[in-house]
Amino acid sequence: MSRLYQVAVYLGVCAALSSCDRLAGGFLAEPKAFSEMPVEVTAKGGVVTLRAQHAFSAVACGPVSSDEDEPPPATWRAHCVGFDDCVVSVSYGDAVLEHDIQPQALLPGRCYRCNLKGSKGWGQAEFEITSFGDVRGCTKQP
Repeated sequence: MSRLYQVAVYLGVCAALSSCDRLAGGFLAEPKAFSEMPVEVTAKGGVVTLRAQHAFSAVACGPVSSDEDEPPPATWRAHCVGFDDCVVSVSYGDAVLEHDIQPQALLPGRCYRCNLKGSKGWGQAEFEITSFGDVRGCTKQP
């Protein structure tokens, strides 16, 4: 994948979730005017579900990478109609949201980060898919 394409995807994620204050140093920068909200990630039957404390309007997921110069491409990015808060819980790739990037398969043994944004704050969860389709905290450095 070309560097230009990766940068375009990263900028698209920042635009969709708004208020990114830097383009390097992480998958998504922390929005300045938002408070952090807890995000719970669970899996049942191989379906990953993200649940936040408050309703949110956008989600972006991608693999975790230690390479700050080349953020990894998003594996899924979606938002609510009109970017209004519409969900508290969503399954990875859920059709209830409008997809900006169609969901890609989550691979076992890989660490992923999902970022959620809503009018009351933002949240982030890092997780790894097990070989059984469950989730756990990331066990290895990217």
